[in-house]
Amino acid sequence: DALFDSTLAPSGDTAIGYQALYSSSTGPSDGANTAVGYETLADTTTGYANTAVGWEAMETNTTGVFNVAIGSEAMIGNLTGGFNVAIGDGAMNFNTNGSENVAIGSSTMNGAIAGDYNLAIGYDAMGVSTGIGENIAIGDAAMYQNGGTENIGIGRWAGFNFSGDYNIAIGKYAGANLTKGRNNIIIGENAAQNVVAGSNNVEIASQGSAHDSGTIRIGDPFNHKQTYIAGISGTTISGGTAVVVNGKGQLGVTTSSARFKDNIQPMKEASDAILSLQPVTFRYKKEIDSLGIPQFGLVAEQV
Repeated sequence: DALFDSTLAPSGDTAIGYQALYSSSTGPSDGANTAVGYETLADTTTGYANTAVGWEAMETNTTGVFNVAIGSEAMIGNLTGGFNVAIGDGAMNFNTNGSENVAIGSSTMNGAIAGDYNLAIGYDAMGVSTGIGENIAIGDAAMYQNGGTENIGIGRWAGFNFSGDYNIAIGKYAGANLTKGRNNIIIGENAAQNVVAGSNNVEIASQGSAHDSGTIRIGDPFNHKQTYIAGISGTTISGGTAVVVNGKGQLGVTTSSARFKDNIQPMKEASDAILSLQPVTFRYKKEIDSLGIPQFGLVAEQV
């Protein structure tokens, strides 16, 4: 059980610890490896330019190159993956052939099997994610069970269950229950908590609805009581349709089509006041509508 004799390793290798770079003592390791700790880089054969520091760090690596693993069992299961950085106890410990990943934090990305181009920072960030790539997870348990591609989760437990693709969740618990949706943008603590499978949503400071799909929600009706948007009041435009809002805060437009209405009744005498109005045709002034498009309607002063 003495320390492995580093003088037996190929030229350029450095090994300190019991069975560190063990296989390279008689195998064809190409050198430039640094192994410090019990059984670090123990199975490495042709892998080179790896740095492993910590108990069993990169123990099973065989041909992987240019990896940095620092921490107990960091990248312990890596076989052929290359150009990875894993810093923290158990970081990327089940990665086999994933490449060009960065995992910083204890147990970070410790479930990834073959994903590439991922960035995970924080305890358990992308903790048991499998078979995925090109994701960014920053925060404790961010995107912990992610199974999708090109997702972004920033904040503790953000995007916890993502399995769809191209989602962005920013904020503590943001999008934590979203399992199948794609192309969602979620911002704010607990945002989109009620959305489990919707796609193409924008949920900002709103917990959303289980039925949301292709929906934009801004704000929480229990917390936000007033809305101010600059650049609307006092700005006149030509054309378009008047926008109304219902009691739930949903914006929309009205329609005159009978197919959208029930219980249609004549107004009788009440219609006389309406018939007394004098509709006109007009064009807006050039500073409002440079094209001078013909319009029709009522003059506010006359109404």
